[in-house]
Amino acid sequence: MMGRGMRVAALLGLALFGCDDADDGGQGGVDGDLPGGAVCAFDDSTDRSTAVPLTAGEAVTGALCPVGDADWYRFDVGAGQRLLTVKLESTSPLTPVEPTYAVLAADGTPLGAPRPDEVRGTPLDITHCVPAGPVDVVVRDLGDDGQDLRHGYTLSVTAAADPDPAEPNDTAADAAALTVDAPVTGTIGCRGDVDVFRLTAPDRRVLRFRLQMPAGVVAPRVVVLGPGGETLTDQANPAGVREDTDLSRAVVLPAAGDYLVQVRDDDDGQADPAVEYTLSVALDEERDLNEPNDVAEQATVLSEDDVPCVEADWSGWFEVQGTVGVLGDRDWFRLPVSTCARGILEVEMAFDTAGLDADEQRALLAEVQASVAVVRAHAGSPCAADEECRELQQGCGSNWDCTGLFNTCLPSRRCAGASTCLPEGACGAFLVEKHVTPPTGAPVPGEAPLENRVRFSAPSLTNEPIYLVAGDFGGDGLAPDTFYTLRARVRRDPDRNEPSNLYTPTIRRDDPIGLQLSYAVRRGNVAPVHDCAGGRKGLPDAGVE
Repeated sequence: MMGRGMRVAALLGLALFGCDDADDGGQGGVDGDLPGGAVCAFDDSTDRSTAVPLTAGEAVTGALCPVGDADWYRFDVGAGQRLLTVKLESTSPLTPVEPTYAVLAADGTPLGAPRPDEVRGTPLDITHCVPAGPVDVVVRDLGDDGQDLRHGYTLSVTAAADPDPAEPNDTAADAAALTVDAPVTGTIGCRGDVDVFRLTAPDRRVLRFRLQMPAGVVAPRVVVLGPGGETLTDQANPAGVREDTDLSRAVVLPAAGDYLVQVRDDDDGQADPAVEYTLSVALDEERDLNEPNDVAEQATVLSEDDVPCVEADWSGWFEVQGTVGVLGDRDWFRLPVSTCARGILEVEMAFDTAGLDADEQRALLAEVQASVAVVRAHAGSPCAADEECRELQQGCGSNWDCTGLFNTCLPSRRCAGASTCLPEGACGAFLVEKHVTPPTGAPVPGEAPLENRVRFSAPSLTNEPIYLVAGDFGGDGLAPDTFYTLRARVRRDPDRNEPSNLYTPTIRRDDPIGLQLSYAVRRGNVAPVHDCAGGRKGLPDAGVE
């Protein structure tokens, strides 16, 4: 058995053996040196005044040691050479440091740097846009908490002219002119490059743009800004890194004025001056006289006066025409009512297919499907912004607790809202949405096309204004040259048991019948039923049990 003294001697020998000159990645036990003789290769480039001059394309070597070391380099950017490419790489994959850099103007203004997520032991090769004149390149460890006594890095810098003929056009002040039917070309030449174009449009116009670009490292993005700087549309193609981009969109312009169109990378993180894009625009007349009415605040008013719900008869029809002019076009309409807490609303929307043959009608139905949603204010959910209305301030345990509120109980145990804060200061809640469902399969010879028309009735549960939202179901189609007609009317519900606090426009297959029994009118009561499908003006002659 080994005695205590022998064990101590053996452990001491192992400790000494562990302190040999084997490579430990360069991380010393103390700042600036290692047991065994390795010490930092100190340099004098510690600030702007001692920066080492760089020659374009010539690599230099350096080391990040001691902890907190920052190596300064100076490079002169020539006139017209705004594309500055910085390449930085560690000389060993075993380095304990994460080399990164910052490009600074002569006055210290930051001009560019890698993102932290890029600095993970991989070589850096990034192009920045910089002004002419001297710039500083400062190399350091990402966290300023590591050192490498054995391994260094290589750094090289080059400058080149920007092949984009429109540059500089990075801001609204130096935006390049953009005209209809005159395509322009450009490149995303450097990280953060934003190409800005200015277009002057008259009143009542729809801007249609098309961006084409070969596949590459850039995922192109197009942003359209209004005269006040507001974003009208923001579209990107993340798949542009693996397939060619052909991005076409349309946006309704709210008024005459100057509009800006930006072309950029989707996260402003990639660039390739060798890959060119083509941007073209067109301005079409906006045929929908109700535009802009894409949000509740801009809703087209169907009646200047409150419409009463009377029991004797229906009100007149309130009728309006519109178009689905762009993708995602949602037209809002407002019908003010009174004495309608026990009312009935009837709505109809139909696309005008007069003059279209059967094949053209089917093509229209495949492109757009008439859709109308009824939105009402939920008094228990006050709001100041749309973001507050994704859910209502009404708890729920199942969809049945959200009757009349789109019958949707969210996982948060709140009823779903319409993501809209209405002008009345309360969150909007969907009452019902109805749409046309196009047939599947090949058309039957001789069979008439399905009507692109939806018609339904719904209860009016309060005296608050009724909002109607018309458009294409799914928002993925457009028909700017085809008008739809939307009309609505109201009356008093002759069923004096109303409101019954239950409205479920869709009976789901998995709804247990037992839940419905507790809401049923007791046996023997007679309730009149409104005939929606028949299109008759009045009510049935007799009630049903």
